[in-house]
Amino acid sequence: MTDQTRTIIMTVIKSDPTVTEDERRSIKEALQGKAGGDELSRLLNASEACKLLGCCRKTLYTYEQKGQIRAIRHSKRHLRYPLADVKRLMSVGVTENAEQ
Repeated sequence: MTDQTRTIIMTVIKSDPTVTEDERRSIKEALQGKAGGDELSRLLNASEACKLLGCCRKTLYTYEQKGQIRAIRHSKRHLRYPLADVKRLMSVGVTENAEQ
């Protein structure tokens, strides 16, 4: 990603009233990885995150509701999950029984 693209994204998220403060912070953190750089700044879709965690989408959404993982709204209907958050959940050994 070029610096110009990062600047455009930052301008849009600062001026868009529908973007929450948490979403702004998450996007800024994801943009901190420089172009071609930080693997952990990657954003995963729900299928990719579920595959790594070994869970279903409902469980992933439960993790999000409990604050165990951040979700970044990519568009009106699509969420993305920071790879760093997924790896953190993998390291603490979350289980499929998150609904409890």
